[in-house]
Amino acid sequence: MSKLSADNRAERRGAEFSHEVMTEAEAADYLRRSPGMLRQWRTRGQGPAYVREPGSRLIRYLKADLDAHIAAGRVDPSAPAATEDRYAKLRRGA
Repeated sequence: MSKLSADNRAERRGAEFSHEVMTEAEAADYLRRSPGMLRQWRTRGQGPAYVREPGSRLIRYLKADLDAHIAAGRVDPSAPAATEDRYAKLRRGA
């Protein structure tokens, strides 16, 4: 059994999620979370932006919003501010 390279996995994953609007289940799979986690985030006012279809209880996610959510959590460990924040939290016991 051969392993896929990281580029091949990303390419394959991109093809899987090529549509711009996703259901809750598709969004959860894209983020590698459970649908329940997305529901918890919505209840807490956290997580990615979502769309509630007018006159319906259906929730949809825009791929751009999911990508923005992922990017918002990006940390560049080589950036001085990120390193200083990380060590400051460790010193405070956070």
